[in-house]
Amino acid sequence: MTTFLDKAHSLAASGQVSQDEAKSIRAVFKALHSLDPVFAKASIDSRNVEALFSAVSMGTLLERFGSASPAEISTLEADLNTLVAATVEASMPMRRHQADEPWLHVGYVELWRWATSLRTESGPKPTFITFNYDVALDQALVGASSCLDTAWSPNNLNLLKLHGSLAWRSCGECGLTFDTFEPQGDQPLQSNRRNTSYRSAQVECPHCKDRAELCKKPVIVPPTWNKLAHHAQLANVWRAASDALRAAQQIIVSGYSLPPSDEFFTYLYALGVEGDARLTRFTVYDPDTEGVANRFRELLGEAVRDRFDAHGSQFHKAMERERQHWRSRKVLDDGPAPIY
Repeated sequence: MTTFLDKAHSLAASGQVSQDEAKSIRAVFKALHSLDPVFAKASIDSRNVEALFSAVSMGTLLERFGSASPAEISTLEADLNTLVAATVEASMPMRRHQADEPWLHVGYVELWRWATSLRTESGPKPTFITFNYDVALDQALVGASSCLDTAWSPNNLNLLKLHGSLAWRSCGECGLTFDTFEPQGDQPLQSNRRNTSYRSAQVECPHCKDRAELCKKPVIVPPTWNKLAHHAQLANVWRAASDALRAAQQIIVSGYSLPPSDEFFTYLYALGVEGDARLTRFTVYDPDTEGVANRFRELLGEAVRDRFDAHGSQFHKAMERERQHWRSRKVLDDGPAPIY
């Protein structure tokens, strides 16, 4: 994600985001520049948004972030969340690839075709676990259970978004976290029922209705060590992911590089896979077959290291390969479905 901040800066400079979003983006870069004196004694990867999230979390806790003022520090996490939401949504263009298909991100067409066939099948189905905030995966897996308010079931097509979503909101009155996503068929996936982008939609809490203020901010969990502050919002989703990992016989990873700054998955995996299920396959798809593969290999215990393999395929190729694997697996057996 080393080019993510460059993209955010470009969006603000070219007027492709709202004035309020541009203000937040400029505030983040101003705070980042205030760290210049720090670099004389310490090294922080200031080009990496994941490292920046960690630094901001710590700076907010310590009430110290370079030469930034207390007022600037107090809004820095919110400004960074705004930067991320605006950049993520602007970076996931949708288009229609065939007349009978919905608007999809180019990399998710094969996944949508696979999910369409999965919905007609009985028995266990794959569970998809993601750290992405955008709704491109929601569109490809229309109808999948988010497990925000339901338990995980192996017979459901599940989409577990462990870092939250641009389409999720949390009510400040009752604390309810809920999903506002609505699939788009004939129209581009750029807006929801209120004709605004998901990142800026103001939504009524389904529980409190007009008794509470509109829910405005997306539920976004930073990819850092400091996730416990979001425990109440996402505990059910995290438990569902743990249940899915505990039952998994196959785990397939694509589009996630296991960055060193995000130890959450390391402990989720370690505690989640404890159980009686026999893990027969752990496959990683990533163009960086050396660095990423080595990080995942180090994650695995001795009992499953010989079940590990890595491929240099990108996401759409990985889904094509897994769709074929699913077909052959369904012919041979009908056992527990894999985790993605």
